[in-house]
Parts: sequence; structure tokens; C-alpha cells
Amino acid sequence: MKQKAQLLFFFLTILAAQLGVLLPHPVQAQIFDQRDGAGNEDDEKPVLSFNAAILAEAIYDENVFLTKYNHEGDFYGVLQPKAGLTVNYDPFQLDLAYQPRFIFFTKNFGDNRLKDIAQDLNFSTILFATNNFELHLKDTLSMVKTDYSRTNTPSNLSLQNRVNPKAVFTYELFSRTTLDLAAEFERTDIEDPGQDYFSYGASFGINHELNQNFLLYNKVSSRRSHYDSPLVGKTFAISDELGTRFNFFERVTGNVAGLYDFLRYESGSSSAKNFGYKTGISIEVTETTTFNVDFRKTYGFDLTASRIEQSLVSGSIHQQVGNRTLLTAEGYYTLNKVPVVSPFTDRLWGSQGGVTYEINEHFKAHGRYEYDANVGPFVINDYTAHRGVLSLEYDFGPIINIF
Repeated sequence: MKQKAQLLFFFLTILAAQLGVLLPHPVQAQIFDQRDGAGNEDDEKPVLSFNAAILAEAIYDENVFLTKYNHEGDFYGVLQPKAGLTVNYDPFQLDLAYQPRFIFFTKNFGDNRLKDIAQDLNFSTILFATNNFELHLKDTLSMVKTDYSRTNTPSNLSLQNRVNPKAVFTYELFSRTTLDLAAEFERTDIEDPGQDYFSYGASFGINHELNQNFLLYNKVSSRRSHYDSPLVGKTFAISDELGTRFNFFERVTGNVAGLYDFLRYESGSSSAKNFGYKTGISIEVTETTTFNVDFRKTYGFDLTASRIEQSLVSGSIHQQVGNRTLLTAEGYYTLNKVPVVSPFTDRLWGSQGGVTYEINEHFKAHGRYEYDANVGPFVINDYTAHRGVLSLEYDFGPIINIF
């Protein structure tokens, strides 16, 4: 009886989100510069804007624990409201967003039900910006409270704060050649001991436009990280990507690039390296149909000098039906091989298909089916998983605009 009541409560929550379609359009308080008369809202950004949205999902997962045998299925709901504040005062821009997430499972596993509550407070600002320079600052404060009674672990509260300032500089060397420079710092404080870390890095990139259809680029980046955990300690990483982007007939775009990555653990003087290539193509088949496919192949050696080969292919197709309906289909396949020492092969693949219907400019309905599988010991032992998702999303838009 209690379980039925909880299901009823969840469906009432979704119904409440549906009622949003009946609400009047958001009221906007508009203050225009009196020196220019009434002003024109379309010609300028609001100095202050407040917006809100809500997402409700009903999900059925037939293999919650990703096990090969004895699949345990469950129906659960997700409720995710969001509130945001944007301030524009050229060249300053501030975005502040609060987005809690509540997950409610219906089955009992042990004495308690699995509950997951996450709250994120995102602070993002452009401190200074010109035509070729931007200084960013991002701060994310996350709080996650989870009762994992399914895995026989007690309830826990995890508090995490991530600060990430970044500076980006773009300079035009010649008429067809540009230089990109970036530097950033990141610090993450986690309530659990031994999890804190900070890192800093820089990147250098150069782009040369051969003609209107071809662009050559090379990007080199490096990063040094410091972890509180003695198992990790200090690391140094460097990566290089050299490639080209192309465009044909205004309907076909793609890229081909070579890759190199190097990672060194300073505490144990061990290192890992990878090299390979990637390619991708996007085709606008018609005005309403888009097809994308990406392929990535890497060869490398891990910290124990074991050879690793990885291949990844993914693709998607998007079909617009009328003005309000979008159909999507996506799939991926990953192959991990260790041909020497202790040979094994691991395969992961999955697919999903869905439909999105735009009821009006604020209200959308989504439905999708997901399938995932893993064969091999590299990540998780063999499993298959099927999921069905129904969701309703209501975007109130800018409730208040001040110009």
C-alpha cells in the first residue's frame, strides 16, 4: 500500500509539471533607457535576467546493479528544478544557477530505499573580455546525500567545491593564421579525506586556413596535478593534437587528426603513453535529416608497460518531423585489447532511440529507450541493461528581464 502511495505521489509530481503548460507567459519587468525613448528589447541584452525550469522523469531500469545474472529491476523517478540569474554589464557577465536533483526508487532493498539528493550551485562569470581576450572564473559547489542501502553502505553526505579560473587569448598572426593561448587553474575540495587536489596547465594552438574549405590546426597542452592521496601524489601530463577540419558543399563537415598523450606519476617514476588518430564526419542529408559518425583508434602502454589498444566508433542520426517533433537514434561500440602479458579483450556497446515533442515554446515531452552491454573483465563483468525513460520539461524562460 505504501509503495502504491509513493507511485501516486510521483505521478502527481509529473502532473504538476504538466500543469505548467496552462500557466500564463512569464511576466517581464522591462526598464528601458529613457534617453532613447521606449527602447528595443531585441537590440540589447538584459542587464539582469531571472529564469527557471523544471524536469520530471519516470525511468524503468531492468538491471540496476549491472549484473550478468539475477537482474534486479526497479522503477524510479527524478525531479530536477533549476533557477538561474544572469547579469550582463559589458564587458562583465555573471551566471548563477542552482539545480538540485532528487531521485526516488520505489523498491526496498534491505531496510531502506535508495535515495539520492544532489544540489549544485554553479557560479560562472566573464571578468573581462575584448575582441581577442577573455578571463573566465567558474565555481561549482556540489552537495550529494546518498543512502546506498542496496550496497550495504550507510548514508553519507559529500560536499565538493571546484574553483576554475581560465584566461584565453587569441591573436591573428597573419591574414589566415591565428594563435590561441590559454592558461587555467583548478582546485577541488572534497569533504572525504585524501580526495582534494589542484592542478594548473597551459595550452598553445595555431590555426591556418588554407582556403574556405580546409583548416589546419595543432594544439599542445600540458597540466601538472597534485593529489592529497598518497597513492597518486603528483602527476604531469602533456598532449598534442595535429589535424585538419574540412567542409564540402556546405552539407558535409569533418575532421582528421593525429593524437599523442603522455602521463607521468612523479611519486613512482612510472608513466603511460598513448598515440593514435581520430576522424569524424557530419552530413546534412536533407534540411531535416543529419547524420554523424566518429571513429577513434589509440595504441599505448599503461603504467605496467602493458600494451593497450582501444577502438571507439559512434554514430547518430537526427530527423526533424514537422515543426515540433525530433527523432534521434544513437549508438556506440568500444573495443579494448591487451594482446600481451595477460591477454584479454573487452567490448562495450550500446544504443538509444528517442523522440522529443515540443508542445509549445516552453513545454517539451521526451521518450527514449536505452540499451548497454559489456563483455569482458576490463571495466565491469559481463552485463546487459535495458532502460525506458519518459520525461517532461518545462522552461519558464526569463521570468524577469531588466534592461
